[in-house]
This record gives sequence, C-alpha cells and structure tokens, in this order.
Amino acid sequence: MARRAERAVGAGLVTRPGVEPLLIPAGVLEFYAAQREALGADPVSVLAQGRPRVTPPTQGEGEDALLVERDAQGQVQVGGGSPALVRLLAFLTMPRSRAAALGHARLLGCDPGEDAEVLDGLVDDGLVIVRG
Repeated sequence: MARRAERAVGAGLVTRPGVEPLLIPAGVLEFYAAQREALGADPVSVLAQGRPRVTPPTQGEGEDALLVERDAQGQVQVGGGSPALVRLLAFLTMPRSRAAALGHARLLGCDPGEDAEVLDGLVDDGLVIVRG
C-alpha cells in the first residue's frame, strides 16, 4: 500500500503517494513486534522447530493509529499518530476540496482556525499535496 505510486486523480487536497494512514485494533502492533523478536535472526529455523510462543493480543477495545510512509529512497517507515490526525489523513486519501477537509477536521475535534493550521501543517510537512 505505501509502495503504491499514485492516488486517485482529481483536484484538491490529497495525501501524498506513499503515505498510508491506518487504524488497527489495539495490541496488534505489539503482537507483531513480539512475533518478530521471537523469530530472531533466523526465522526459518525457528519456524522449522515450531512456532515461537507469543501470546496473541486479547480482543479488546480501542485502536492504534499508524502512519506508514515511503521515503524518496523507497524505504518504508511506520510511525504513530493521533487517531484524529490519522482519520483526517484517511479522509484525504481521495482528493477533497479545502472546505470539505476543513469540515472533516472540525468533525474530528479541531476548532475553527485550528483546522486551517492543521491542514497547512500537513501540506508544509509533505504529507498532503494540493492538486490543480
């Protein structure tokens, strides 16, 4: 997904290609990290001897907000973000008008004025681009 080169066509604000906002169930990322650690440097031999014993996360409430980004060299990084920010970026995976983006930011809890600062910051940071 973060390796995809393009977004949907159209004018407006849209997340930069290579930026993927994700909301996943709470605990999944920690489980993944524990599995990777349990597999060690030679995962094939660990798996050949039987799966490592890592307790899966319990089905709980909540979610983790992640931002997956591909940099100019093609390397993929995973970072965290606030759920509201990730939801705004998810909204912007399709081109949207500035008015629609501002309205969605307000729905997610931004105050008038703060919504414009957030959008402008996302553009300044290169997470969101402005088309046509």
